[in-house]
Amino acid sequence: MAVRKRILVACEELILSGGMLRFERLGRALSAAEYELAYVCLADHPVAHWLSHFPVLSFTECAVQRWDFVMVPGAGFSDQTIERLARFRDPRFGRRIQHVLNDQSMKPRFLHVNRTFQPHLVIFNNLAWPPGTYTQFQAERFHTVLGAVDIDRFHPTDERPREQSGPIVLGGLANKNAEVLVDALALLPNNVGLKLLGNTDALLDARPDVRRMPHIERVGVLFEDELPSFYRNIDIAVHTEMRGGWSNFAAEAMASGVPLICTPHGTTAFARDGETA
Repeated sequence: MAVRKRILVACEELILSGGMLRFERLGRALSAAEYELAYVCLADHPVAHWLSHFPVLSFTECAVQRWDFVMVPGAGFSDQTIERLARFRDPRFGRRIQHVLNDQSMKPRFLHVNRTFQPHLVIFNNLAWPPGTYTQFQAERFHTVLGAVDIDRFHPTDERPREQSGPIVLGGLANKNAEVLVDALALLPNNVGLKLLGNTDALLDARPDVRRMPHIERVGVLFEDELPSFYRNIDIAVHTEMRGGWSNFAAEAMASGVPLICTPHGTTAFARDGETA
């Protein structure tokens, strides 16, 4: 019987973000290929914001085990957490892999992770880092592995009946520059509504009037099995992000057959004006 390879994903807290969702999907895909995955949370008092399919460990728990790979997803951590990544240079954690999940707007943060973590391999998941843009990074190897979509889960469907004179439903991300969507909605006819996917806390802090807007539905955070239904129930996906590497939202909407209006941030690999979007 083959020995299973062990992957540890180091994060600050287990939050339901696009970046963390990628590793949940990776773990499920690799489980059939003799790999097993676990998370380690590095915050002082981490809170699990969602229930993973995989073990969630403390550093004390993972430090007494041996691992084949340790991965760091992104750089949206506190400085304290980034400094703690130096712990994983111990040989018991195996090969170190840094994932760069955003564009160059977060380059100083990624460099901070790189210098502390000292990875063997750096993987970019988007086209925002052509050769020559990462010469300050250190690693033995660099690769670009673009994001992808599970087309068994996200695909066009006939379950999208719409009356030509009926309401038009826009879909957007609540935590990705959603204020411009709110402002745009005020300029559109009354039969246009907006469904906002994801955590709305920051939006409501900035725009408390959103609570009183009848044409805006705050869907909240959805787990993976709930996402296809969200895309089936919108007419147009509007991606307003101003920085990003790979947009799960935009890619999944397109794969689901939903027309997409987008910025270039996080979409350049698959959304081309006049061709695919």
